[in-house]
Amino acid sequence: MVVLNFWFPKLYGEESSAQVSRIKDMCYDLLNDYQQIKLRDAQPTALSIGTTAIIDDEAEFDAYVETIAVAEDSSSSVKVAEEIATVLNEMESDDEAELMEGCLGYHFED
Repeated sequence: MVVLNFWFPKLYGEESSAQVSRIKDMCYDLLNDYQQIKLRDAQPTALSIGTTAIIDDEAEFDAYVETIAVAEDSSSSVKVAEEIATVLNEMESDDEAELMEGCLGYHFED
């Protein structure tokens, strides 16, 4: 977390909100691909159920990030990074958390 707090604003500056959205979209795309493959291999008929869950999670996360963006100005990219870490730590599925952590390139401790 300390690494994100230090480097995120330095790397992205005023573009941090756009970068958070870009990274979030990439992570959800990877997560969606991973879950589709996992579900297809386990139960070919359950693919639509898994996809719906991903869409619901993504919509919920989007609403959460949007709330944060409205409440804070653009110089608070560190707080957004902390919220991303919190979401990762609260994920119910270890597979989802590992995939998201891998996408961000950092491991978050529980």
